[in-house]
Amino acid sequence: MKTSLLIAIGIVSGISILVGFTTVLIPTMDANHQKECHYDGGKVTGFLQCTRIHMDYALEATTVYINLGALDPQNKNPISPKEMTGVLGENNTVTWINTDGPSHFINFEGWAIGPIHQGERQSVTFNHTGVYKYFSADSPSISGTVIVKSGLGRNDLENFASILAEINEEAVIHQKNNNHEKSERQLNLMKEKQIEIASKILGVDISEAYVAEGWNYPFRDSSDIEPLPGQETFPICNIPENIPFHLETIKDSEMFQMFAEKYSKYPLTIDISDERRHNSMVHYDIIAASEDEKYHASTYFHINSCTGQSGHYLNLHCRGPTQEDSKHAYLMENIADSLDNDTFCTISFKPWQEKLFEYSERISKESEKIQQQLQMKMESGDTDELTEIFSKIKRLELLNRISFDATRNTDENSKWTTDDILEYNERYGDLPDELLELIEQRK
Repeated sequence: MKTSLLIAIGIVSGISILVGFTTVLIPTMDANHQKECHYDGGKVTGFLQCTRIHMDYALEATTVYINLGALDPQNKNPISPKEMTGVLGENNTVTWINTDGPSHFINFEGWAIGPIHQGERQSVTFNHTGVYKYFSADSPSISGTVIVKSGLGRNDLENFASILAEINEEAVIHQKNNNHEKSERQLNLMKEKQIEIASKILGVDISEAYVAEGWNYPFRDSSDIEPLPGQETFPICNIPENIPFHLETIKDSEMFQMFAEKYSKYPLTIDISDERRHNSMVHYDIIAASEDEKYHASTYFHINSCTGQSGHYLNLHCRGPTQEDSKHAYLMENIADSLDNDTFCTISFKPWQEKLFEYSERISKESEKIQQQLQMKMESGDTDELTEIFSKIKRLELLNRISFDATRNTDENSKWTTDDILEYNERYGDLPDELLELIEQRK
């Protein structure tokens, strides 16, 4: 009996000593401090809490745990969960808690939080929608994704649609009445609302909207739009009430997510252009300007005005002060290289692409010379050989389009092989040997 009592007393004493020892070495949850730092995507709030090692935390919906043994390459669950989804304004703060022994950094594209020591937590508030991938430099097994959504529902989009449609309708009336003062007021209101609505839906700060009278203001009624001559008729719908839904489609696209990840910290402009005569399409440009405004990066999207389906393919445009600074990329490898580059916007091409570009440019210059000859003949009243000249221009335009399209497609079944080449073959026979060889060199 005495022996059992002594053992019990010893166990209790040992626990008391251990608890007192850990309390001295490891402060409780009340002993914490908070710091704030900033990065381009939002505010980072680091809650550097030192807690007892048993980590008596309440489970939170946006909590990621760095689990014990995270550095072990055999560990199949170094963090949990690997994917976290939040909604702006609701649960867009994500907290990382380190239950592992070593300290860890959480690295995003261009910024990081940490070190997060054992028993500590740090949080990030994401202020923009997007897909944020992260990793730990000290352990390749620690990697995950944070997805931030806008939280906008169907009712929100329909409300935005009504606002834009009403502004546009009034603008049409003022334009017909030649009321320049009210028309100017509506133009500024359209610009203001496009900025506000695009920012909310896309989850980035849009600082400017390009709204030009006669071009994309006011948008014409669908009944006033006719397809280009020679094209088959197709359904055409109004633009303003569809803009919010088009923006939702753009926001979810891979190209926009990649573009926004790099350029959301720069001033962004949205440009919505009416191209409904071309297969019912609405053209959307998202343009980023460098700090000195000498360079611009942009990507564009084509959305069907009726179906809302995207006719968009991958594209990135870098534009600078000179012609040499202006380049387009349409292949993922070129775009990914550019977006990963530290410079604002630069595009590097492979040798086969450069050769095709050179060929296309040479054809363009040749076409310009012939068009100048055509202009001179028409001004002088000389109608001889006009049919032949028109045929030469058409042939060069087709060659230029084929060579240019070949730089952005490596798929043999792509559009340029099925449409433009077939048209060239029907009109002029086989493609020139030089162009055929260049196309064969694509890898």
